[in-house]
Amino acid sequence: MTTKWNRLSQGSGENREKELLEKHWKSLIDGGTMHHRCNEDDDVKPIVNGLISTLNNAVDLDFEREIDELRKSRQVESDKSKREENFIRWSIAVLRDLFVQKRK
Repeated sequence: MTTKWNRLSQGSGENREKELLEKHWKSLIDGGTMHHRCNEDDDVKPIVNGLISTLNNAVDLDFEREIDELRKSRQVESDKSKREENFIRWSIAVLRDLFVQKRK
């Protein structure tokens, strides 16, 4: 959000805004950043509230993604643990059978 545009002439303001958007903020704008122009007497609450809402949604999405990733990793660990447990059970059964056969 940029402010105090009413202090500049229209042409000067447009030139400055173009410079900011195309040079200094280009990577931000290309990445989806939004720009709002405000005068000193403008009510910025709707803009700030919109930003807060957007951030809240982004945070919620990040949490959901992290929870999904955690679930997936736990499932992989669970599957790995089950395979290891099954291998140990199988190994014990084989050793028990060998021990019983040697005793005969």
